[in-house]
Amino acid sequence: MMNLSLTSDSGRKTYHLLHDILTKISYKPGWKIVICEEQSEHAFTVIVAYEGYESKNAAITPVCGRGLEINATKVAARLLGKTFCQPETRYFHRKFYMLDLERMTPDNLIKYVIADTIKQAEMHELERWFKFEGDTVFE
Repeated sequence: MMNLSLTSDSGRKTYHLLHDILTKISYKPGWKIVICEEQSEHAFTVIVAYEGYESKNAAITPVCGRGLEINATKVAARLLGKTFCQPETRYFHRKFYMLDLERMTPDNLIKYVIADTIKQAEMHELERWFKFEGDTVFE
């Protein structure tokens, strides 16, 4: 079996290619995409990080705030009859095995690794937030 970690030439090449691709990709403000090597499994994990807030309440129109404006925003939310939410960082992870990645062209790395991982993160959020009569449909 081939050694597919970053210590191999093909592993280093794939890692550097993915890293180079990520420096050229833009998406929504506040969304970050990073890769982490998992040497013990000869794999990479693509992580999408973005701001969000809890979706336990029925479909709400929250008033969000951060920093020093939080107290004023909480008061304004109460006066408007809205729910106050403080954003938190959310993460979506997807693992890819080196053997699969090494067989991909740069175009396919962009489409099926990076873009598809972002799509799945978006679908995850849709499933968390999509509600019918206040109840989640997908969870």
